[in-house]
Amino acid sequence: MDISTYSEVKNLLDISPQPFTYYKDQYAVDQLMRITRKGPKTVAELKKGRHRNLLTKPVVRQLLATIPDGKVTPERLQLNWWEKPFSFNRSLGRWGNPSYLRGNWPQLSRPGFNLVVQLNLTNKVVQMYQSRLGQGASLPCGFGHPVNSDFPTLGWARLDFELDGDSVLIEELQSDLVRDVLFNADYARTAKEANLHPRYVKGIANFVKFEFAPYIRLWQEVLLAHTLDFIDRELGFRQVFLHTWEGGNHMKNLPANGAPPRSLYQQLPKRFGFQLTDETPDFFLREQDRRLIFKYRNNLAGYWKLAW
Repeated sequence: MDISTYSEVKNLLDISPQPFTYYKDQYAVDQLMRITRKGPKTVAELKKGRHRNLLTKPVVRQLLATIPDGKVTPERLQLNWWEKPFSFNRSLGRWGNPSYLRGNWPQLSRPGFNLVVQLNLTNKVVQMYQSRLGQGASLPCGFGHPVNSDFPTLGWARLDFELDGDSVLIEELQSDLVRDVLFNADYARTAKEANLHPRYVKGIANFVKFEFAPYIRLWQEVLLAHTLDFIDRELGFRQVFLHTWEGGNHMKNLPANGAPPRSLYQQLPKRFGFQLTDETPDFFLREQDRRLIFKYRNNLAGYWKLAW
């Protein structure tokens, strides 16, 4: 998107931090609610379709057991119980540079800007970290990346779209925080000559083991679920594209040693019901840059697609 589109989106949306809660496998319930908005679907129909894997989740099985006639609607999937959810907050940012084509800003599929949707930890997690390591301790901040300046960002998604289009591209899913916390904990455990304070060595190990472990396990799932929730509720798009690992690396000019984890662009979209496609996001088709058109028309970029 260009800067005027970004500015318009920013003016339309509430950019102050917004609360977001999530429990494990909530994405399955959320997606079933989206695909039944146009009308009820029977459990038998869902079992035959491409969303059948969603029905295997324990929370979905519990909900379906409460539906006597087997007709699934969004109202019947409303959940006021299950397990205690995790609390986060959502904020927005920007990433990009119109000079990308001159090689000054990598990691974009086309020149311009991305809207950044940040999933942040609450101050409660910060307080737990400081209780282990000391009052002045700070979680890694992901310097140089599009993170929130007031809350530790668990992960972010970069989105590209046009307001007059019918689809949105998830350009990137990433977490610096998980990687950096684990690196610091491993360094504290193995660096015998680093002269680290014993409180730090013990504190970060216990933080990872007791407080941060659930976020390590959940971050990929909750990040994509949070991104889809934002696309659905705030942007209103019903077609979502996500790079394949190979296609994304090619489109964003990523070096071999700078590629993201395969699981983010391979196993994760499969879990959510994305399908591989040779379609292209609609706004790419309007691009005038010959180099980009060559990529799109010669199928050098692969995508996952999810629609509802």
